[in-house]
Amino acid sequence: MKGLVSLCALLVSMVCASHAWSQERVAGLEVSASVGVRCKVESRGDIAFGALDPAQAINTFATTEARVACTRGAVYRLVIDRGRNYNTDRSTRQMISERGASLPYKLSVESGGGIGEGWFQPSITRLAASVQGSDYVDLPGGHYQDVIRISVEY
Repeated sequence: MKGLVSLCALLVSMVCASHAWSQERVAGLEVSASVGVRCKVESRGDIAFGALDPAQAINTFATTEARVACTRGAVYRLVIDRGRNYNTDRSTRQMISERGASLPYKLSVESGGGIGEGWFQPSITRLAASVQGSDYVDLPGGHYQDVIRISVEY
């Protein structure tokens, strides 16, 4: 009987000891990330009217595109400045020659903003410019140029 009591005591101590080791403590752990809102803009080429012939002065048109890629869901606005040679007195965009002569032009923008579709689905905005034949019929020969800055705000 003494052996049976010893065996029972041993079993009880083993069960109690295994129960003490089987207790569990739980801690929480967060996993997180932050995706930044970003946009980029790039032009797809210059606006080039080519060689204008004053002997056959006609209205001339040229186009290019701007591509805007933004984080999906980002609200953006395309900003196009007036150009380096903007004439504030006439409120006119103009190209200037090496001699300082000016050739006015007009610029229209298809869309001024939107919502980003992601980096692999850029939005394409068409920029169309025009020169009136009557504006260059009496201009001196030369190369006329302006620089326009395109940016994206988001």
